[in-house]
Amino acid sequence: MNTDKKYSGILLAAGNSSRMSSWKPAAILEDKPLLTYSLKTISDVCSDVVVVGGYNIRELTSLVNDNADCFHSNITCVENKNYESGMFSSVKTGISHTRSDNVFIALADMPFISAVTYQQLIDFSESGPQSDEVIYPAIINSVASNKIKKGHPILIKKRVKERIIRETKDVILRDILKEFEGRECLVSDTGIVFDIDTEDDYERAKNYYSYLKNK
Repeated sequence: MNTDKKYSGILLAAGNSSRMSSWKPAAILEDKPLLTYSLKTISDVCSDVVVVGGYNIRELTSLVNDNADCFHSNITCVENKNYESGMFSSVKTGISHTRSDNVFIALADMPFISAVTYQQLIDFSESGPQSDEVIYPAIINSVASNKIKKGHPILIKKRVKERIIRETKDVILRDILKEFEGRECLVSDTGIVFDIDTEDDYERAKNYYSYLKNK
């Protein structure tokens, strides 16, 4: 992929997978751990990626290190010791370790987002007004109603990154993002809204993977 590598990424993987019978990052999809799909895609675009763990941090670090040959960026695992307080604490932990002003925020349990979508967000950001400081991928949710649904990854710029680092309270990321100008980038990638939270989601993901492979 042709980018100038001005982008960092954080991949959130701190949760305890409470709605699954097993720990999600290590759950097998086809023949690889679930984490490796989302991590490889973001590493194809970003010069550095911070994987934020909490629960099972040692296993997470081993999982990343054991699959290091699959990734094309500088990958760092960091621990959020306060992960149970909510996602924002993991975002703040990860953001503080990133090297670039432009940062993708992605979730480890979304394996189907394509590298093309990341590139679309980059192109959309770089061709748009500087005042747009948050870029959201979005997909047409219903052709009939023409509604759009936002998904992940989110791309934030320098002022948003600095604002997140400064925040001292336990807040919700969405409320921070509302303080800044944002735009939706329409994509055709259903992976931006396909996350795996439950066993039913996991089974659906396995079926979807088989469908994609045989397409």
